[in-house]
Amino acid sequence: MDFKRRLMSRLRDRGFDVGICKSKWERNGHVPCGNYEYIDVNMIENRYIIEINLAREFEIAWPTTCYTSLLEIFPSIYAGKVDELKQVLRIMSRAMRKSMKKMDIHVPPWRQIGYMQTKWFDSYKRTINNKELFEEDDFF
Repeated sequence: MDFKRRLMSRLRDRGFDVGICKSKWERNGHVPCGNYEYIDVNMIENRYIIEINLAREFEIAWPTTCYTSLLEIFPSIYAGKVDELKQVLRIMSRAMRKSMKKMDIHVPPWRQIGYMQTKWFDSYKRTINNKELFEEDDFF
């Protein structure tokens, strides 16, 4: 059982409405196909995203010193409202693009804002049962 599933189980045991969300998408314009898994928590009409090592989603080859300093301030585990994560994505995508351009590196599609947003904000399947999580991906 991986960390996300154990974390979900522990939070559910403490009474939180927590689930593992699996998103999967087809190629759409410049956004390549892909899939992603993250944790969400529903509390008092708010949805929170929990992301283990969010900084990893923004790692790039040959980052500038400024960009590296941004990555270093990320918490080990990110937990925030959907709107807050959208803000983080906009800020970090801009900074990533700027860093890559400064280093004369092409920004690949999977590092652009559209792809990053698709991971958390497009359609997803939410699972709260640990038994379902171990079955093959027949969700979609």
